[in-house]
Amino acid sequence: MGLMAGYLLDTNVLIGWFGGHEKVAPLNALLESPENRFHTSILCVAEFLAGCAQADARALKRILEAGEIEMLPFGEFSQAVSAATLRKSLGLKMPDAIIAATAKEKNLILCTLDKVFAGKTAGQIKTHRF
Repeated sequence: MGLMAGYLLDTNVLIGWFGGHEKVAPLNALLESPENRFHTSILCVAEFLAGCAQADARALKRILEAGEIEMLPFGEFSQAVSAATLRKSLGLKMPDAIIAATAKEKNLILCTLDKVFAGKTAGQIKTHRF
């Protein structure tokens, strides 16, 4: 049995996955591995729902309810401290800082298409860029 890995799916990865974009096609291989756990943040879900089709909203709801992807809340003080620190030290916008802090505090690999995380977060947040 392989080593279990936990992944936090950023909004742009959710959008790409539901849209069938080639850039996120490697996500399917990660999803098929039983050793991997998948999460997204409440912020990513809200951002996704703000711009998606109703069919995609229903599909995401089913996936979350089935536990295929776990939606993580943002409610721990340590996450707020981490988000504030990342915002100040890396110049991230607050939504990006919150998502990065969630990955950092939960020890998850942040799956993203966002270039803001390229190199900027090296050593602080584990990322998997598509």
